[in-house]
Amino acid sequence: MRSLVAAAILALGACRGGSDFVENDAGVIDDAGDAGADVVTESPNTTILTASPLPAATPSDATFVATRQEGDLEWRVLAAKSAGTYVFEAKKRWTAVVVCADDVASHVALFERTDATKVLEVTLDDLCLPPPAQPPRKLSGTLSNLPATSSWFDFAYARSVRGAATPTGATIAYELENLQDGTWDVAFGIRDDAAGVLTRVAIRRDEIVNNDKALDLDLATAVPAGEKALEVASIVPGDATTFTVAYTMNADIGLDLGPQIIPDQETVTTSYLTIPAALVKPADRYRGRLIAQSDGNRVSREAHFAIHDPIDVKVSLPSPLPEAPMITAVATDAHLGVQAKLKRPANVDRYELVATRKMNAKEARTWSVSLPGEIAAGDPIDYSLPNLGKVPGFRTDWDLPRGTLEVTVSAWERASTLGDGTLERVSRHTADFVY
Repeated sequence: MRSLVAAAILALGACRGGSDFVENDAGVIDDAGDAGADVVTESPNTTILTASPLPAATPSDATFVATRQEGDLEWRVLAAKSAGTYVFEAKKRWTAVVVCADDVASHVALFERTDATKVLEVTLDDLCLPPPAQPPRKLSGTLSNLPATSSWFDFAYARSVRGAATPTGATIAYELENLQDGTWDVAFGIRDDAAGVLTRVAIRRDEIVNNDKALDLDLATAVPAGEKALEVASIVPGDATTFTVAYTMNADIGLDLGPQIIPDQETVTTSYLTIPAALVKPADRYRGRLIAQSDGNRVSREAHFAIHDPIDVKVSLPSPLPEAPMITAVATDAHLGVQAKLKRPANVDRYELVATRKMNAKEARTWSVSLPGEIAAGDPIDYSLPNLGKVPGFRTDWDLPRGTLEVTVSAWERASTLGDGTLERVSRHTADFVY
């Protein structure tokens, strides 16, 4: 699970049933959330824009949107003024709730902001999309002219990343199930084994998938362009480390070009592969996720970067949160669910809280909060989930059910420049909480 990120652009998860938000930092308000409701006219000065994850940036409505002004006990349900556009009048501090839900899963995302935020852009997760109209497709074929030692196959497109062992040899037959209809950029990678570096990389653009498809590729000359240095410091010996540098094409996921084996030491100097310039497009990005976890993976220290032109990367991981957050239950007229208290870390740009109750492999309920550092008051910082049970149109089955919740609190530092892109560092703490 990823957390939602508070700034001025927002994103809900990238796979159906998931719970990721990514964000970036407007009037007609529908008080009942349906077509027959009374309309309240205001002076709109703030806009919430919601968009489908794929095709990227396509305006799309959320399942439910509402806002509340600071000091106001009532929530206002917003109807879309046009596809994916919700407008309202913001006065000082305000809260928005954006819901994506289907029959078995839901994600209730809360955004705390002030009137300084004029536009909140939200990329919705798949829970806001209808199920695919067509059955999943199959992509199959043969990859030829590989090194004779090849025995591992990677595949990536905007909906998933996969890897599988294959019989050793210079020719590999592959078969991929469950591809979705669409026009996709696809990437293939070949390794000698799961822990080896890529020896072949192939990219095909604008492949149309609307039926089962055969695609054969000759990879005799499909070699990586080269490599760039990757140095990661502030690792604690014994940490569980995961370094991923993915080549992404109109997506947040892609073919992993990074190191597969990471030594257990305080500073790791390794490398990631690069893509030939002839295959690169302006929207492509190298996306790094450099993670060190401890205490049974409950403590996570991470550095994330996104760049277009590959460069030597040198980063250090952030310090852990000063103390484990204190999680308690709350049930009042104003608040319902969990309350989190966090000793204030230094140099934090925004905070996130994600609480999930997983009933089974498909059924899950998630609530998340995005809280900018400048409006997070007190030390410790104290936040309680609001009680939305009386908001018109809000379904009670979107509430967090009783049981064991997984609760993650994250503290993000302000983004810095890295090459032609950005670097962000985040510290997290995850714990189970019986609610």
